[in-house]
Amino acid sequence: MSEFIPPTTNEAWNDLIITSGIHIKWHNEAGRPDKYPSSQLDEMLFSHESKAATFKIKKEQAVSLLAALETLSSSQINLLLLSGAMGESISTVSEYETEKNADIEKYYALDRIVQLLKKEIEFREAGTFPRDPIGTTYYIDSDNGNDSNDGLGSGGANAWLTISKFIASARSAGDIAICRRGTTANYGTAVTAVLSDGQTSNPITLEADYDNVWSDNAASAQTYTLVHGSKTAEASATITGVTAGEWVYNSTDSDDQRLFAYEVVSVSGTTLTLRHPFKGTSGATKTLTIMLANPIYGAGTNDVIYLHEDRYWRFSGIHIYSSYGEGAAFHKTNVWETSWHDSIFQGNNVSCDAVTIQDNSKAVLHKCHIYGYSVNGIDLITSSAVELYDCVFTGGERGLYSTSAMGIFHAEDCEFNSNSVADVDAQLAASFGFLATLRNCRLNSTVGVKCDVGSAGDMIGVYSEDHNGTKGDNRVFGTFSSVQDDTPYIQSDTVTVRSGGSTTSSKITPSTNMGPHDAGKINLLGMHFPLFKTDFPVYANTASRTYTFHVKSAATANWTANPTAAELYIEATYWDHATNNYRKSIRSTGTVSFASETTWQAIAITVAPAQTGLMYLKLVYGKTKEDSKSNQFFLDPLVVVS
Repeated sequence: MSEFIPPTTNEAWNDLIITSGIHIKWHNEAGRPDKYPSSQLDEMLFSHESKAATFKIKKEQAVSLLAALETLSSSQINLLLLSGAMGESISTVSEYETEKNADIEKYYALDRIVQLLKKEIEFREAGTFPRDPIGTTYYIDSDNGNDSNDGLGSGGANAWLTISKFIASARSAGDIAICRRGTTANYGTAVTAVLSDGQTSNPITLEADYDNVWSDNAASAQTYTLVHGSKTAEASATITGVTAGEWVYNSTDSDDQRLFAYEVVSVSGTTLTLRHPFKGTSGATKTLTIMLANPIYGAGTNDVIYLHEDRYWRFSGIHIYSSYGEGAAFHKTNVWETSWHDSIFQGNNVSCDAVTIQDNSKAVLHKCHIYGYSVNGIDLITSSAVELYDCVFTGGERGLYSTSAMGIFHAEDCEFNSNSVADVDAQLAASFGFLATLRNCRLNSTVGVKCDVGSAGDMIGVYSEDHNGTKGDNRVFGTFSSVQDDTPYIQSDTVTVRSGGSTTSSKITPSTNMGPHDAGKINLLGMHFPLFKTDFPVYANTASRTYTFHVKSAATANWTANPTAAELYIEATYWDHATNNYRKSIRSTGTVSFASETTWQAIAITVAPAQTGLMYLKLVYGKTKEDSKSNQFFLDPLVVVS
């Protein structure tokens, strides 16, 4: 995009304003104050002016620095980078020029919008042109639309042609763009930078047609038996009218299609195979509504939705196809609360990730399909987080990868397939941390969980509940594991259990990374509760009670010296004053004999809180692993209260 040249007539200004959709934005509380805030134009202007000012500075710095860099050799640049003298994360002139061009392009786009917004406010104050603001829903049809249209209707005379038209314009919180499904053309082929922010209660939404706006949906000719958690549905007769790539939902019971629509993988005889396990209303003789395939954005060459300091966007039912190295969707720097639903991220099997989430950014993915990536499905970089629900990863080096400081990852009911290195790979370039929780995730590659255990200070932790889809198999990997690949230091066990206790035990396999220093201690109850909240909560009144856990040595030969009371103990944190709201922590003093006993042994602590409320229990282990000894033992996780 080139520098904006202001028009010379009001009519020309007005044409550009209408093309950008600014003319239908609310300026005050008239009409729909519940959905569209007052002074919306002023808020947009402020937001875009602030962003444009930032990018103007970045543009000037980029141009200046590039000029300086061009006088240096690559080896000189690398030397400056290593010394920290440049404070940049760019290693070559060409790489820096790419960053420079992206910032300049975004500045020009923002500057254009700022000037259009100022002119629109001027027009309204003077009454130059009549305005009829509306709560804005736009329509996109890649077969019949035109980007010179106003986008306000689904017909060919109104609908836009490309997704880019919606993304790269002045959007407001609550704006929605609906894309026609199953169209033959792609919706755009250029890298598209997002320019606007939504709000927590009113995100900006880009979605496929779920509501049959274009009358493209059809009812199934056969009825189906639907089973919760199953990927297949059996039809009453040989299936017709459904093809792979289309989406279906149970319309007999009015299931919400935005929550319970499923991509069709294949059709064979009377069997319909879905991409994701069905979680709508189960039962027999169900009629399915058939929706066409997701609209495709991108053609495979440098195509990406690029979010940078953009917040509260929601994407539903979008198929992104890209070979861009940093991902089909690139979340960079303070991209907050972006969500993707029913979306497909497709790489073209060149050296690329599918999704990159970087620099204090967060995204939520629900029922998405991530495939065709040659490197990583999702790459977490520098203090970023992602939540995944019912997502399917297929085929690259890694499903989830993190090498930088403090990546946080939660996956629930997800499936990882055919990754050559690992399904989840927690590696660190420096001593910071990576924390992941997996809940009922299928890990189908040669290596499910890979951790660079480094040292205790690295804080790598991968907690897998119902590991690999096996109910009750809970495992903890990471810093305190002895080796990298698929080796937990805490794991559920159903063979060694205590009579009268839990039906499972926790098998603890210590490593040399454990020790009596604070960073080397582990909470043995942590595998039963999410990371960060590993304490065992107990609602207690002021009565004195004793809390007992039981442990058992795997074999006396595993030990030379028993753990001391400072290396294996219960810690209770409770209210110790009738009025002062500060908790006190105490530790048990008893010891166990692992070197001479293989029976279940008790560790107990007695607590009498001064106030009724929550107290917390930990069972802490911090003995340095003995040379040539496994030090392996078991814990019955059932606390006995007396």
